[in-house]
Amino acid sequence: MVLIYGECHRIIIREAVYVYGLRKLQDDEMFVNKILFTDEATFTNHGEVNRYYWSIHNPQWLGEVDKQRPWSVNAWCGLLHNKIIGSYFIENTLNGRKYERI
Repeated sequence: MVLIYGECHRIIIREAVYVYGLRKLQDDEMFVNKILFTDEATFTNHGEVNRYYWSIHNPQWLGEVDKQRPWSVNAWCGLLHNKIIGSYFIENTLNGRKYERI
């Protein structure tokens, strides 16, 4: 199996984090409860909307039109010591300034 540099690097980092976590757990059983786990997801309205044209002459005619306005919303939440933090919803592009406000 041939691994490219990026994949090798990720494997090495993953193993280093694993070893670090095991050592911390041996020193402190509550270590996992002190880690803030977070995740985010972006939802958009990409796609087309079908619009029907009601006509006596050609009732099967159908025209596709683009979405009215593009939009996106980002959802973020965290988990710390068995407690959920959030959920937060941020409209449009998520950037550093918006992240700081969470």
